[in-house]
Amino acid sequence: MIAMKKGIFVAVALAMTALTATAQRRFTLKQCIDTAITNNITVLQSSFQAERDAANYKQSKYNRLPELGASFNYGGSRGRSIDPFTNQFVDQAFSNSNSLVSASLPLFTGGQIKNTIDQNREILNASQMDLQQAKDNLTINVIAAYLAVLNNEDQLAVAKNQQEVSGKQVERLQIVFKEGATAPYTLSDLRGEFASNKVSVINSINNLEQSKITLCRLMGIPVESDLQLSRDEVTIQVKDYGAQAVQVYTDAVDNMALVKAAFYREAAARKAVSVAKGSLWPTLSLNGSFGSNFSSAAEKYSVVNEFYGPTDAFVNIGPTQVPVYAKQQTTQKDPFGFGAQYSNNRNAQFGINLNVPILSRLSLRNRVTQARINLKNAEAVNNITKVQLQQDVEQAYRNMDAAYDRYHVLQEQVEALKESFRAAEVRFESGVINSAEYLVIKNAYDRSVVNFTQAGYEYVLRTRILDYYRGRL
Repeated sequence: MIAMKKGIFVAVALAMTALTATAQRRFTLKQCIDTAITNNITVLQSSFQAERDAANYKQSKYNRLPELGASFNYGGSRGRSIDPFTNQFVDQAFSNSNSLVSASLPLFTGGQIKNTIDQNREILNASQMDLQQAKDNLTINVIAAYLAVLNNEDQLAVAKNQQEVSGKQVERLQIVFKEGATAPYTLSDLRGEFASNKVSVINSINNLEQSKITLCRLMGIPVESDLQLSRDEVTIQVKDYGAQAVQVYTDAVDNMALVKAAFYREAAARKAVSVAKGSLWPTLSLNGSFGSNFSSAAEKYSVVNEFYGPTDAFVNIGPTQVPVYAKQQTTQKDPFGFGAQYSNNRNAQFGINLNVPILSRLSLRNRVTQARINLKNAEAVNNITKVQLQQDVEQAYRNMDAAYDRYHVLQEQVEALKESFRAAEVRFESGVINSAEYLVIKNAYDRSVVNFTQAGYEYVLRTRILDYYRGRL
């Protein structure tokens, strides 16, 4: 019994250890990105579209091969019908069969096959770029959410530290108040500040949980309130970015999947015009077939005996009619089986087929017109994509530049207010300044710490966005 209890205790301990290990699983930034890409529905749909376009591209190349087909049928007939063997009317029950193997090879199609291959290759390239763009968009969103979690963790630590400072002051003033060495309003002011700091902690906890929910949603996993993130891949290093907006835009044009997708779609639209023009040309193909047939109504006879005998004809020799003798045969009906008929009835055909489009209600020329309109649209999208990209890069660079300046200004502010707050604490505890003056300085310092912490993460995010445009994520 003791051994059983011990075994149960060990099993429970192992289970608790496993649960604790799961709960304390620490995600790196790369793991978050990989998990999100694996589970994201937009990425999956883009992947499926790329697979479909790859299949279409392969099929367009296969269209250069000959077309080969075979058919076989077997059936029966009763009553008056045409015997497929003799092509004459018969009034009997019989069975019949025929088989055919045919082949066709395109010789000239006005370049439609080649241009369709090129068009589908460009479409495949565009869909692959769409897939990469979906991954890139998700990656930058995960990075932003990841940094938001780390930022909110730091904000929570700052809020708790502020609460701890206020709590110690309240404890000190309670002792001083009991000794009658301070006014009641001073203790009330500090209690109010302490309550405000508690609310800040509650808000920081909520912000942290909300940011974890956002990250879990992007990763496509159940929400984990105890989600732990590694800080090894994220360091707050605020230094000059090292590239101007023009260089960022140049790199973006060369590397952004969005730009490449627009370029490939324009190329595909241009090939579509060539495909439509090719339909106006004659087409030439080589055709051939080989087949045979069978009919149970078919009859086959063979000669059994040959002899000379009188016929119904005669000649007059004087007053006497002399019958005419001729060579005659005695025949018998032989079996005419399935295999024998198929071997005997073999036939082959081949030829060249020329198809010249003359008038198709102008649908072919309208197809060319539609293709040209689609090309103009693709060219416009390609050009507008580059213009919008230049605008986005310029805005992102300005945001990064502002975040860089803001970080350094706030750094100076924190250093100045930190010293001011230290002096204010000493003067407040010595009774030189009142609670109102102390709280003004303390709140200013607290805000500067919060803003400085946010500025560091904002700069990291802004630089990552520029790296995203440069294809360096």
